[in-house]
Amino acid sequence: MQKPSEGAVRAEKLAQLFHETYERLAPEYGYKTREASAVSWGHVPEQNKKLMIAVCRTLIDRETHNQSPTPQDVNDTWQMTTDGLLTWEELDEKLKAWGLRRVYFTWMVPNVRNHDSQD
Repeated sequence: MQKPSEGAVRAEKLAQLFHETYERLAPEYGYKTREASAVSWGHVPEQNKKLMIAVCRTLIDRETHNQSPTPQDVNDTWQMTTDGLLTWEELDEKLKAWGLRRVYFTWMVPNVRNHDSQD
């Protein structure tokens, strides 16, 4: 199993901090969160957690979108897409920010050249 990249770790940490801060501040703004998600990070439903991490990853990527992707960025992005953490539309948005199209992107990822990338 591949070690998570620094970006993936940053996204998960940001998602955790966001969740904890959101839950803490919600009552001050007269908002009651859902019971299923008003729990510590370790008990957040997996789908909610994946969504928050994907949102944070997207936001982090948007902040740094002027940078060219590293080989690790390319591999992580492909892995997040195939794991269902990024939709194909989110993948296309990220690639657009990098100045790439999906057809070229798949050629950059090892062992993916024959994958149907839905382009």
